[in-house]
Amino acid sequence: MKLKRPVLTVVVAGLLLLVAVIAVWRISLASGNNARLRAIAARGEPVDLVALDKFYASVPDGSNAALVWLKGVAAITSNSENPSRHVSFKWNEPLSAEQLQTGIEVLSANKEALALFRAAAALPGSRYPIVLSQYPVTNIQHLADVKSAAQLLRLEAVVAAQQGESRDSAAAIMRVFAAGRSLDTEPLLLSQLVRVGTDMIAVQSLQCALNRTPFGEAELAAMRVATSSADNKDSLRLAMLGERASFITFARDPQSALAPGPPGAPGGFEAIFAEVFLWPLASAVGFWKRDLRFGIDALTTNIMFAGLPAPQRFNAATNVETIAKQAVAGRYILTGLLLPALQKAFERDARHSAEVRNAMVALAVERFRIANAGRLPESASDLAPVWLKELPIDPYDGKPVRYKRTERGYVVYCIGPDQKDDGGLEKPAKVKETDSWDVTFIVERPPSKTQRSE
Repeated sequence: MKLKRPVLTVVVAGLLLLVAVIAVWRISLASGNNARLRAIAARGEPVDLVALDKFYASVPDGSNAALVWLKGVAAITSNSENPSRHVSFKWNEPLSAEQLQTGIEVLSANKEALALFRAAAALPGSRYPIVLSQYPVTNIQHLADVKSAAQLLRLEAVVAAQQGESRDSAAAIMRVFAAGRSLDTEPLLLSQLVRVGTDMIAVQSLQCALNRTPFGEAELAAMRVATSSADNKDSLRLAMLGERASFITFARDPQSALAPGPPGAPGGFEAIFAEVFLWPLASAVGFWKRDLRFGIDALTTNIMFAGLPAPQRFNAATNVETIAKQAVAGRYILTGLLLPALQKAFERDARHSAEVRNAMVALAVERFRIANAGRLPESASDLAPVWLKELPIDPYDGKPVRYKRTERGYVVYCIGPDQKDDGGLEKPAKVKETDSWDVTFIVERPPSKTQRSE
């Protein structure tokens, strides 16, 4: 059946109008996205993975700690890559005689690795040999290597503390912090999460050590410097910059990001249909440019949130969640896949800040204890401004980190993600949804009669 000429004219006109609307829509999207990218570049921020690789500052080989950390990990004996499988690192459970002997044997077998870690910790800069322009294809094995180094150093710290060798224990704890610091400038979310995890291993090591042996003033002061350096307020923002650069790269070529296999790989009728029809159609109508626009705005907003002070930064996680829901509701596929992980990053960042700041206060308490013949401070206000310039802020509510005397020692704590003060209640080993707890640092080593001043 042939269409009458007037009907045909209307159909053709309608199609031309639709093409014109799509063309204008695509031009508008492209213009807006280009303006966004120019604004990002004008701020000196990376606009894609190629720029991100240049943003990750290079370090001369002779002063590059990353290279030495990698050599140290390569020297770890194969039967001691994860000491936690054989040794307990609970703060209130000293090592058994068997665990202590196991720890000593593991450390003896890894003298070469530990010597390299000492050398690495002393170097000023760090860049791991990865090519970010190839991310996520690039090899990121170094992240697992950093964790392996931290685990071995934790064992060294706890074994030394158990044997009363406070100087060696303090040095090992500071090297755990140094392992995390080697990732300070790596602009990837995953890298910063590993850095956070490494710092938490350092804090755990410190808590174990303080519950086993007294430290001298010089050792405590040195650990205070290392702990303070771990309170990196820019790391979350750096991670978000990397996530945005990655997103922009993938959103410009979404097929490579979402395709189930390499180009030309067999995938059945659905894959062939998608490759031949759906991908070109989505690209033609500006579907991915629309996703790119929303994603740039969402991630730029998250970068702004990441630069907020406490507790606004933690509270911004709620806004991050709202944006993620908007991405799903608006069918922004690429953005919707990315954003849920970012909310967890904000939560993880707050926990890291709480752990590190608790440790800073605990070190100040120990220094006060030495200066006052074993007496503990009555309140946190006794610590400032001599042992702390000022009390660090709880990332969950913006108030000073709490300190409380207990029957057997003391607890330093932040109120935790529920933003409710539970009086320094330690997080249970197995958390139920109804449980309340705080982020704690507990020391129950009784004051010794003779405290060393050095």
